[in-house]
Amino acid sequence: MKHDRVPSNTPSSIQEEIDRRIASETERYAQTDDAIIHRPLFPGQHALQGWCPPLPLFRKMGIRTRKEMDAEKYTLLAVLRNRKATTR
Repeated sequence: MKHDRVPSNTPSSIQEEIDRRIASETERYAQTDDAIIHRPLFPGQHALQGWCPPLPLFRKMGIRTRKEMDAEKYTLLAVLRNRKATTR
């Protein structure tokens, strides 16, 4: 992932947990096309840009940046595209 101020200012243990959650969720939802299509990819999405006083609390709660959510979304979209390409 490119340099991003939010992850770089998040304690590594919290960032690692967020990254593990992204990988786990991606793996879980990638099991079927239907799961990907019905995945709530944008719940409460708001782009955390820069730094703000409650940011450490948000990160501890596991709230991800837009780039982190996009990484998951694009990975799942690639899974769908690959499946469609191999079924043709």
